[in-house]
Amino acid sequence: MHSFTDCAVGTILGSLIWWAESSWDGIPVILTSTNPLYWVYTLLWPASESSAHVLHLGRGLGGGQWVEEWVRRGGWEVPLILISLCLLAINQHPQPVDDCPCFEDAIAFGSVVLGALVGSWAMSFFGLRMDIGKSLVMPGSGWVLVMGQWVQVERTISDVVIWWCFAALKMITGILVIFVWRLLAKSALHLILPPTFRGLARVFDLPNRRFYTPATDYTSVPSEFGGNGIHPIPSVIDLPSSVQVGIEVGGIGSGVSGAFQHGRGSNEIKMRGGGFNEKGGLEQENSAGGVVVPELSEGEKNKDVKHYDAEVLTKVVVYAGIAVLACEVLPAMFEILGWGVCSSFVKTGELCRGL
Repeated sequence: MHSFTDCAVGTILGSLIWWAESSWDGIPVILTSTNPLYWVYTLLWPASESSAHVLHLGRGLGGGQWVEEWVRRGGWEVPLILISLCLLAINQHPQPVDDCPCFEDAIAFGSVVLGALVGSWAMSFFGLRMDIGKSLVMPGSGWVLVMGQWVQVERTISDVVIWWCFAALKMITGILVIFVWRLLAKSALHLILPPTFRGLARVFDLPNRRFYTPATDYTSVPSEFGGNGIHPIPSVIDLPSSVQVGIEVGGIGSGVSGAFQHGRGSNEIKMRGGGFNEKGGLEQENSAGGVVVPELSEGEKNKDVKHYDAEVLTKVVVYAGIAVLACEVLPAMFEILGWGVCSSFVKTGELCRGL
């Protein structure tokens, strides 16, 4: 559970990032000579001599537009800088006290941003059309091509049905493409990265994170196609055995004041109707009110959930590739197939935009 401090700081941080990235004009406020801020504004910008000034509160810094222009106009330094910054951020990410998914979430977030920017750079640098995926509307959108110009017409019920059919088709196709990419990329990287890391470990010391097993301590990573691998769609049958439940005792919102079983230690919690013990085993309450922990076999005791160091770089490549597919490859494929991406135009004859 996240504390109120985590939520508050996360909200503030997200707002600041949006403000730095956005080109929002802000809220216009007119300052007249009777307002003390008018004279402050005049001192800061003495060249603006007027009986009234317009102050735009909260105007965005426009960092996102600047980054996009730099990415599209830059050379090979763009991917080199972006990849280096992403890897440096991953390496310098604070190590959590517990084995929580916050680090993996950060990898996914940073890798998606990396893939989107590098994909945009590649489209521009290699001379591909910048309007690809934005010059053909979806069938049934109410636009027809007349003499090389898109003209809007009235939509009928059949147009609406056609639009939704193509929207569902594109959704299914995109998800399947991403799943196939994830399976193939993870399987290939799990075969390539561990021996590569072991070879590099003989030359110099590789960085290692807490809770992640270095490549020198294992021989192989579970395959995506194996029985114990991580699959893109987990089976509902496996959810009870794969999900571990964490309970906050005595904290805000936990609703548990600390019901411990006598003689079993302070790290195990008695749960009504059963629960999970600290080793992941299922606890059941007997008729006498006690908690019975089933004995685990030797194979189950040795079956520990591990994180491998190869998974870090694997996630970077996989999620960056997903961003490239979603932002560049799939829109181009939909346009080539005639499915379109957008549903309307900003102005007749200009590039279209989505709904």
